[in-house]
Amino acid sequence: MNAALDNFLKTHAEDFVFHRRRRLLEIEKIINPLLTEVKKIDAKFDFEMISPNSFYIIKSPSQYEMLLIFQGIDPGEISIEDGQTPPGFSLARLTGKKMVSSWKFCSGNSNHSKVYMSAKIVKEKLFELVKRVVNSAPFRGFQGGKFCIRINESRDDDTISLMVSGHGVEPYSLDLIPAIPCPGRWVFFCARVGNQAR
Repeated sequence: MNAALDNFLKTHAEDFVFHRRRRLLEIEKIINPLLTEVKKIDAKFDFEMISPNSFYIIKSPSQYEMLLIFQGIDPGEISIEDGQTPPGFSLARLTGKKMVSSWKFCSGNSNHSKVYMSAKIVKEKLFELVKRVVNSAPFRGFQGGKFCIRINESRDDDTISLMVSGHGVEPYSLDLIPAIPCPGRWVFFCARVGNQAR
């Protein structure tokens, strides 16, 4: 009986690992070309490519959440402030002149002495770029009909939600969360940057 149970558990664990690895490779093939096209439209939205080492959460077999880590943001030109934010959130104050000039358009209701990035505005700008790429003929052609990608426009949080389906692909949702690099901190706490006027 124990041998049968061990064999059952081993088989199901191997199936789970295989399925997860296959799904993550699939996500790489979808998201990396999308991120490349987004950067071509607006070079400020330059993210690390998705890899097996990327930070992700499997919320369910049909729902994944993945951090998109900005590459073009210099951690030395931002200051992370935790003081007046809910747990899991931080304020990202732009301190360097280069950062302020590049990202002021995403600063929301900041004042002149303190300029904060707004998660809402960053998400809105990225949402428009992703939507433009997903709906473009070249991107649809690149996918070669293997995947159908739709944007879930009804989401109102700080994520960009994609619905993925296709021939031989179980439908699933993929939530993308723009994140800034925060050396010395657990990256997820800096994922949803914001300001008081979110």
